[in-house]
Amino acid sequence: MNVDEITKFRVRQKVRLPEDIAKNKEGVIIGIWICEIGIQYKVRYFWQGKAEEIYFYQDELSEAE
Repeated sequence: MNVDEITKFRVRQKVRLPEDIAKNKEGVIIGIWICEIGIQYKVRYFWQGKAEEIYFYQDELSEAE
């Protein structure tokens, strides 16, 4: 089974972050983890000129336009 068959997003895909983190902010998927409580995505984005990395679950992200 290919990881792309079970995940909503793929590595290097641009996604929109939740509004409570950063309104209208986009990031890039840099890793995917399948763990006991679901699929997590490691997302890299820039905030105030600094690169940040954070983990999100599938339902917390949306596709970037």
